[in-house]
Amino acid sequence: MTTFIYEPIMVGHCPAFALWISRLTRANGESTVLYLADSILESTIMKPNIDLAREAGVEIRSAGLEGEHYTPDAGRIASDWYTNQRETSPGDRLIVPTVDLIIKAGYVPTPSSDVRLDIIMHQPGSEVRLVPPWTMLRRGRTGLRQIKGIRQREHILKSIPANQTFVIDPHELLGPGKRRFMRRFGSLDPRLLPIGTLNTEGYEPTPSARHALGLPTEGPMLVIIGSIGNGDSKGRSVLQKAWSEVRRRVPNASLAVLGASIDTKKIDNDATATEQGNGVFRLSRVLSHPELLGIASEGSAVWAVRDRVEGMSSIADIALHFGRPVIVAAINVSAAWFTPGAGGELVDPGSHRSVARAILRAFDRSKTQSTPPPDSFGGFEGAVEALSGRRRFTSEDLPARLRNGSASR
Repeated sequence: MTTFIYEPIMVGHCPAFALWISRLTRANGESTVLYLADSILESTIMKPNIDLAREAGVEIRSAGLEGEHYTPDAGRIASDWYTNQRETSPGDRLIVPTVDLIIKAGYVPTPSSDVRLDIIMHQPGSEVRLVPPWTMLRRGRTGLRQIKGIRQREHILKSIPANQTFVIDPHELLGPGKRRFMRRFGSLDPRLLPIGTLNTEGYEPTPSARHALGLPTEGPMLVIIGSIGNGDSKGRSVLQKAWSEVRRRVPNASLAVLGASIDTKKIDNDATATEQGNGVFRLSRVLSHPELLGIASEGSAVWAVRDRVEGMSSIADIALHFGRPVIVAAINVSAAWFTPGAGGELVDPGSHRSVARAILRAFDRSKTQSTPPPDSFGGFEGAVEALSGRRRFTSEDLPARLRNGSASR
């Protein structure tokens, strides 16, 4: 059996996720072919990820385009590829690593019936309609704009002729949202694909990452990592107001904003951070995986706030792995896993006072070296078993500190 995976996206976690999935299938003994955008294949930042996949025996090919952003056009391209894939033989397998994109575009991939089609859903949307606290509702911090078109997306998801459907957010299948999810999507017989090793398996953190990236080596540091665009992405406007209050209380605190989109033609991959005043440092390039792990492990706290209803982010998973406090918004549903005593600080994303208090609490907690929890869901081997269909996960597979919200293990 040969498994074929196609990922046209060049931004966010999409290429790294597709590479990780390809390693899981190869570790299961499946001959694996992965198609990636040329911009990813040419990127020095993505080289550690690509090298690990190739070392595992994954065959990586050019997708024949420079790379698409997360748009409906890209979803159509992906849907057409899976429908028209002609390399497969009967019994082969197609895996869609981010079916959310195809659903967003309103397309349904219809490959040949003699191959297996498995799809991975990142953000099912089963958590809406939830009613947020009145203070958030009054400020418009509800995430309720996700409701528009959700019925149509449900219909498209259920109409995809998939052999298996996977969800990567534990909140959806193991946590408080399970009943709501099963009511909407139970007919899909979904499985949980744990992401506990997505950003850590096989990578060594950059040593002395603060120094290597041109950041202060002393004092508490809050880090924001990821593709950071214009506007209020990742709740930065409220953070900006809160940061002045934090600095008044902790004058030597620093805020590191690290990330951009992958673009080999415009980004200096050796650039270091520059100071922008008030203890804020900015690095406008993508971090390699070793750099990302290094700065997450050396930061005093990790910012994982989103400005709408979303599930668990990969940066929150990294923070948990290193035992670092993670700051999450009460409207992000997987915040249920990251409560005080279980790795996190919850904030009202519309209140700069709430944000400032959470940052200061996280700084206090980080003064004592945190103990990372055991690898979630059995690590890489557990993820291999899940994707191969050999194992289902239950809440008992979660570390105790996530099951019961306490600091015990």
